[in-house]
This record gives sequence, C-alpha cells and structure tokens, in this order.
Amino acid sequence: MNHRPIRHAGGSGALLLRRRLALEGPCRGGRLRIAANAPVQLYVDGLRVGGAPGGALAERPLWQPLVLEGVLEAGSHEMLAVVGSPPGGQAPWFACRGRLKGVAGGPAQPVESDLRWQAFPLAGGDGFSALDDPPAEEDWEGVESAPGIEVRGEAPRADERLAAARGFAVFEETLPGGGLSFTPASVGPGGCKCVHRDQLLATTGRTSVLTGNHRAIAFVLDFGRIVTGYPCLRLREGRGGVVEIGAAAAWGRIDHGLRYVCASGRQEWYGLTPVRCRYLVVRLSGFTEEVELERLALSERFVAAEGQAALAVGPGHDLAWETGPPSLQGSRLDAYVTDPPPAACDWWGTRALLLADAVRTGHLAAGRATLLGRAPDPHRPLARDRPFPVCLEAYHDYSGDDDTLGQLLPTAVEAALRGPDAVAGAASLAAAAAAAGAAERLCRRAGEDTDAGRCREAADSARTGLERLWRPEPGLYAEGAQGGFSQSANALILAADAAPEDRSGHMAAALRGPGVAPVAGLTEAVLLAEGLWRSGHGARALEVIDTWWLRIVGREGSTWRDKRGPEEDIAAPGPDYLLGRFLLGISPTEPGFARRRVEPALSLADGARGRLPTAAGDLSVEWRTGEVEGVRRTTVQLQACGAGQTELVLERGGRPRPTLSVDGEVVWRNEKLYPNASVRETAAGPEAVNLLFRGAGAWEVILE
Repeated sequence: MNHRPIRHAGGSGALLLRRRLALEGPCRGGRLRIAANAPVQLYVDGLRVGGAPGGALAERPLWQPLVLEGVLEAGSHEMLAVVGSPPGGQAPWFACRGRLKGVAGGPAQPVESDLRWQAFPLAGGDGFSALDDPPAEEDWEGVESAPGIEVRGEAPRADERLAAARGFAVFEETLPGGGLSFTPASVGPGGCKCVHRDQLLATTGRTSVLTGNHRAIAFVLDFGRIVTGYPCLRLREGRGGVVEIGAAAAWGRIDHGLRYVCASGRQEWYGLTPVRCRYLVVRLSGFTEEVELERLALSERFVAAEGQAALAVGPGHDLAWETGPPSLQGSRLDAYVTDPPPAACDWWGTRALLLADAVRTGHLAAGRATLLGRAPDPHRPLARDRPFPVCLEAYHDYSGDDDTLGQLLPTAVEAALRGPDAVAGAASLAAAAAAAGAAERLCRRAGEDTDAGRCREAADSARTGLERLWRPEPGLYAEGAQGGFSQSANALILAADAAPEDRSGHMAAALRGPGVAPVAGLTEAVLLAEGLWRSGHGARALEVIDTWWLRIVGREGSTWRDKRGPEEDIAAPGPDYLLGRFLLGISPTEPGFARRRVEPALSLADGARGRLPTAAGDLSVEWRTGEVEGVRRTTVQLQACGAGQTELVLERGGRPRPTLSVDGEVVWRNEKLYPNASVRETAAGPEAVNLLFRGAGAWEVILE
C-alpha cells in the first residue's frame, strides 16, 4: 500500500475529492480506513459509505475503520470524499487505505489516497445546495501530498443507526425568514400543507409538504435523550425549497446549524459534522413545489462494546447500575465525548468514562483513541491538560498496553513536569501532585528511572506547596492564601495520597462542614467518592453515591446526562467504576490484570455478587454474611478465568482469631497456617487476611 495524505494546493475551505476506480472483476464489500483533519463523508457511486468526525473529535489524526457493503460490478466506479473546513484556517487533508474484496476468487481492488485523486474546492460544509451544478470535468484539479502528516493511532469502529424522535415539542405554521426559534410565532392555518406529519417521527415514512413563498412550517423534534450523530434527509422533489435544522443539547440554545436547498428528483443528504443534541429545531420554507420527506432524522453514531459486567447489591444500587450501558454508549464514540477541540480535553471526565467502560465492558479502544487523539500539545501548555498522566495510568492499569504507553509516556512526563503557577491553590496543587505521582509510576514500569526521579521531585514540590495551605482547625486544605474550602480539591488530595495518613479522618468528616463548597457535577462526585474510599472511608463514599446518583435514578431519561439536565458537565459518568472497583473490590495490581486483587467491601454489604470483564478474563465474586449456629460467618465464592494471580483480601470484621477455610479445608486458624493445594500464599494482618490463587479456577472461602 502506497497511501499518502493528500490535499488541494490552494485554499483552506471545504474540499471535494474524487477517485475513479476501474474494477477488473466484481467486488463484494471491503474494508477501508480513512483519516482527515476535519469531518469527512465518503460516497461510492453516489451512495454514502460512512463518515468520520476527524478533527472535530481528535486533534491528532486517527484512522477510522469503515466497512463497505454490497456488490460493485466490473467496470468504472467513482469514489467521492467530502472534507469539511478545519479550524484555524488550515488546509484540509484526507487519507485512506484499504481494499475491495474480489468475488469468487477474483482480484481484490486496493483503494488508497494518492496523486490519482482529483480535488474541487467547496464553498461551505453544513450549508448545502442541491441546486448547484456539479463540477464540470475541466473544473477538477490535481492534488498534492500533505507534508509532515503521519496517522499513527486508530479509533474503534463506529456503527450508525437511525434514531427516531419521541415526539413534537412544537409544531407551528409561521413566517419564513429570521433565525430558528424554539417558540416560532404562530400565524394560524393558511396556505401550508403537511400531510401525515407523524411520519416525521419515524425513520421511514412519507410526509408531503407544501408551503408556498410566504409561509413556513416550523417544529421541534424531541428525542427524549442526548443523541450524537449526523442529521440526515431523504426526500423527493421540492425544487428550491429550504430545510433549516438547528441541533440543540438543551432547550433554548442552538449549538449547530445546517441548511439544505432542495433540487428535483430523489435526494439523500447527511450533515458533514456529527452533532450532539436532544432537539432538532426545523423550519421548512420556499416549497412552492410539493416535496415528499421520506426521512428527517439523526443517524446515531456509537461504538459497540461486547463485554458485559453484572452486579447485584440492592434495589437502589442495582437500578443505578442499569443506567450505565446507555450512559456509556452515548459518550463512547470514535473517542470519548467530553469537550471537543479546540478546547483542552476534560481528562478527569475522560478518565471517569474510561474506568467505567473498563469495569462494565472491558472496552478500552475508545480510551486509547482519546489518549492518542487528544494528547496535550507541548507548544500549547494548558492547565486543564495536567491530569493527562492520571488518565494514561488508568488506561495502562486496565489494558497493559505497553505500546501505547511507550508512545505517550514523554507527553505524560512533560505534562507532569509543567507544574502549577506560583500562587496555585489547593485544587491546582492536588492535580499537580496526582499527575506527577502517576507519571512517576508509569516511568518506573517503563524502566525510565531518570524521568521517574524528576517526576518524584515534582510530586514532592506539589505536596510541599499543599502544606502551606493546610488549616488544622477546619481540618482541610484551603483554596488559597485567602482561605475558602472545597470538596473537590480536598477529595483529589485524598485520592492522590497527597496528605499525611493521619489527616484523612479529619478531612473526611470536615468535607461535610459549613462553608465547604460542594462538588459541582458527576465527574467531581466520582473523585469525591474515590478519595473517600481510597482513604478508608467507604461508608462515606457510599453516601456520596446515594446523594449524587441514587437520588436522581428515578428521573426521566435513559442516561445520567439526561437525568441531571443541562446543568451537568458533558462527561456525566455513572457510579459503575466506584461500585466495581471499591464495592466488589476488583482491581489490577499489575497492568492488564496479570495480577489482580479482589477485596470485597464486606463491612458495607452483608451480601452482593458481581462479574467484571478484564484483559485477562472474567472475574466473579459473591458473598453473604450471616449467623450460622451462633457464629458470624461470611461465605465468599470467587471465580477467575485466564492465567495470572488472584489475591483475595478479606476484612477480619473485628474477629480477633478468625478461621478461614477454602473448599471445605481449613487454611488459617488461631493465627496458624495449614497447607492447601489451591492456595499459593496466605498472609494475615490486624485488619485483613490475604489468600493468593494462581491461574483459572473457582473457590469457596469461608471466614468465621
């Protein structure tokens, strides 16, 4: 394959690219990878193959997989790529590679971006007129290689499906012109015609519309949830009519606008840029010729994940657990949707989504794509990029992906060494300590001891800065020299282990004190619960879950973002990671679960069961605690799939001299060890007893 990124020699606007394919024999389907620095749509013989968000979702180029379907007969065919306008006045570029599959042993057809493609500059991306004449043969120009472009990462394959609106929030006959409105002025029934309007709510159907020159039909489609995808139209006739669409995530504010001018005949059109919305605000005007709308919908874009975790604790937590899959699916695209470029990535939100996905599905490809595509730019240092090493560490913990770690470790070290400014408050210093600590651990794993030492110094410096902000009387770290306290900063200090151990109890109690600013959303709530759990305050952490998730679980909406409403941050993670990591207690102690720890929260629940997918295979744990013949007994069922070592950690629960049995045989009694063929190591401390199992297996452990 000799693919190369290509571009048009002049201009920085949108671009139409063409490649003629001469097939020696019929081909059935194929696989392609495309990349661009702007949103792109790909067509073969006028039919859309698929699209990719390109630079709208990741600043660094990623390959986007596409699957081609159907049969192309021998002969001439045409492939078209529509590339949008990149930000910052850049010249758009495009790359592709792949092949069409030959039928019945026939030759495969390679498809790649090279100098045989042709280019035609376009005026605008999401404003499109089908009345425009297609470019004449002499209007097509040559392309050139785009220098300095290397596509190294790959996004997971994204699927699309049509999302049907739940209903009309508004439907009015109004006047044409002016901006789109959620409350268009009604002029009463007049000359407009709209037959079978309910068909606009279906993904297939037919609605006939006629407006004339002086009237318009305006309506708002409500999907009932946040959907991410491409607005799409399919219609017949309606020459000269205009379809205006505004996409809105919240009522009253249009985030993205599109405009389509109709031609004659059957037409199909997809918006170039994927949008994130709950509402589509639509106005139809200028239809002096009747138009038949066969589709006005959103082609929802998502990445499927195969692994399925399970959890059963109690009605409230179980209901919260059920909200996890749709919440993750709404955020798991080619990369996680937090803040799109050019804004700095929300690394705390991304980390929360990544960990929730790792716990629920074992899916890590979207996390890898986000890390590769949104890694901080060393030439554009931003304070919000500082947590990048913490997110990279979370990914490596659960994946064991040393190749990606090797690519991104220098970026993580640079972010960790950037350091806070001289007057940084507790939140900034806590983030700096967390980032430097994560970068140090990653460097140790990679054998980069010199960089690890530098990161250690940066972490110590941040902790020294934090000491100046410690206030013994309230038992918290102040936001700055002028005072002020927040839950989010102090929770992050606990999670980053940036405070002396003897302070955690005071801090956990003081977080609920008067004058302490509460966390502002679900991402910060994850950090608050994690900080409390890591510092040994699991009961308080469960209260955070009850307050932030169980309190709203019964609200309308299928995702946490929908249940919280427009005030919520974009990430809007659920408690999935917290329940899997800290309640079930399943976590990797070596990257990729080569060694894993199962430490069920026996003191917080008398019974629970769960199964989590991991890079080494599924892990399951179930326990129940009760009185048996006057003795308090905890029975634990543990099952591990795949190679590796599994460490089971059981709280003594106040038992001074516990008895521990594995598969009916005593292994620990009166602080004395007994050999057992299943147990490789046994150790006991004042708070817990540890058992180490090797390889796959299922074991019943009884503690009494």
